[in-house]
Amino acid sequence: GVLSVSAFGLVRLSLGLAMPDVPLGVPGFYLPLSGGSWALTGLVVACGLVTGTPWAPFAARVGAIALAGWYWSDRLFLVRSDYARQTWPASLLVTLAALGFVFWSLRRPESRQFFEETPA
Repeated sequence: GVLSVSAFGLVRLSLGLAMPDVPLGVPGFYLPLSGGSWALTGLVVACGLVTGTPWAPFAARVGAIALAGWYWSDRLFLVRSDYARQTWPASLLVTLAALGFVFWSLRRPESRQFFEETPA
């Protein structure tokens, strides 16, 4: 999941840099900057999760919330299409399921043991 965020960020970065000169509803730097930011964030968090770094679960939780917040603010304020208006319930369900999975998987005893966290 986290590497997918990084990969999609890289795609957004590269496509944002290669965009033809067309009118956009956002400044030209928005697509590559947001893509590069998520690519780097995803890569750092993924490395932390794979290596069992103690800060990684917290970073993954914060990153998941930040990604969901960014996605929904982007969708609500920048995307104007009939498709977006029709599919928001499914998108909301997927967002909530993804957040639930991140928090659930990081609270499992195996995960806590791997990251040497003490149970709350």
